[in-house]
Formats: sequence, structure tokens, C-alpha cells
Amino acid sequence: MKKLLFLLSYIEKTVEWFGFISIIVMLIVSLIEVFFRDVLNSPLTWSLDITLLTMIWMAMLGAGTGVRSNLHIRVAFFADSLTPKVKKIVNIIVFSIIFYFGYYMIVGSYSMAILPGIIPDLGISNAWLYIPVMIGGIFSMLFSAERILEILLKNKPRREK
Repeated sequence: MKKLLFLLSYIEKTVEWFGFISIIVMLIVSLIEVFFRDVLNSPLTWSLDITLLTMIWMAMLGAGTGVRSNLHIRVAFFADSLTPKVKKIVNIIVFSIIFYFGYYMIVGSYSMAILPGIIPDLGISNAWLYIPVMIGGIFSMLFSAERILEILLKNKPRREK
């Protein structure tokens, strides 16, 4: 179990660093685009696609790992007003729904990724837009299962945000 928790922590930290690097890449590409468009009067055709692709990757991977950090949308006032037993049941239901949603993220994005097509300005497959959704779905399922096990084993969650 400790090895699994270590692996999940490693994945979470890696995705956090990926998000940090993604923001820097988007900033640099945007600055380069502004320079080329406004100073050199020669706009780049690929900059928006790179920025969009990077944002999708960052958001989808971050959404998956956000489950582990308890960053999903919830109504804290409602949850805090419940008795501990009912709160436990509600949390299990919530993470089960997130797990189920993760499964459909994988299935839906896979069906889109196998369709033919390319991103014109980059010359790469459209699948690069859907692969992060699949990975985010896998992460959502993994981290939801971890949270459900945490609740069932009555371990105190790592952190509440």
C-alpha cells in the first residue's frame, strides 16, 4: 500500500510540475506571437494552436490529480452540516460519481481520438487534443478509488482544501 501511495504522490507532483512548465510555455509562445505580430508585422500561424494544446493538456491532467487534492466542486456548507456517518456515505457517493465520470472521459475521448484528422497549422493528429482527456480520466479513476479506500479504511484524508 505504501508503494502505491508513493506512486500516486509521485504522479501528483509530476503533474504539478508539468502544469508549472505548461504555463511558462504558454507565456513564452504568447510573447513570441505578440512580438512577431506587432513588431515584425508577421503573425505566426501555429502559436494559438500550441497554446491551446498546452492548456488542454494542463487542464485535463490537473483535473485528474485535483481529485487527490480534494479540489473538486462541492458545497462545503451542506457537507459540513452532515453527521460524520452520513458525510462518509455522501463522500463515497461523490467519489464514485467522479470515478464513473473518469471512465466516460476515457471512453468518450478515445472514440474521438481514433477519428481521422489533423490540426492544420501544426500538422499533427487531432488525437493530441483527446489523449490528455483519456489520461485525466485515468487519473480521476485512480485518485477517486484512492479516496474511497481512504474513507472506507477510516484513514484521515491527507488534506482538505
